[in-house]
Amino acid sequence: MGWWIFGNKNEEKEDRGKPVPLVASTATLPAFSVQVAFMSLRPGLQATALDHEYFIPTKESVLGDHCRNWIRKEWARLEIDRFYPSSNDCDDFALNYIVLLRAYFGIAHKHPKLALPIGRIRFQPDLRGSPRHGIVGLMTGLTRVTFIEPQTIRERPLSPSERESILGPEIRI
Repeated sequence: MGWWIFGNKNEEKEDRGKPVPLVASTATLPAFSVQVAFMSLRPGLQATALDHEYFIPTKESVLGDHCRNWIRKEWARLEIDRFYPSSNDCDDFALNYIVLLRAYFGIAHKHPKLALPIGRIRFQPDLRGSPRHGIVGLMTGLTRVTFIEPQTIRERPLSPSERESILGPEIRI
């Protein structure tokens, strides 16, 4: 079934379940506060927050079953749910996750005037011989950035050495 913009508007839309609003962990934050939180991930890292105000969700609402399942269904519908070296690898999963989480947020909150403080993070995993890896950083508290492995949509804590290896010089949020 297609979206009206691309398909026949008389087609029925596939029922993927409606996104439910995310729970806020705190009041909204201005761009400066979001930039400071991301820059604190490692010394010398720069961050650019491209919107004026940000909605700060709880980690539980973003990583909960409803949100996770909606994103997985969208990936399957778009046929981007499989890992392929270079053409759909970790950094592609990170970018696709960011787009779909923002879509989920926009639909659930009726296209809010606030943005989600989320950006792609690239780092060197501790595993010997492992290539650089792409994940997602999402602010889930006043100063807390939660790392998410987009391929599993689960929290992925970083060790101190992995934090030090975060590639910069800048993260765009």
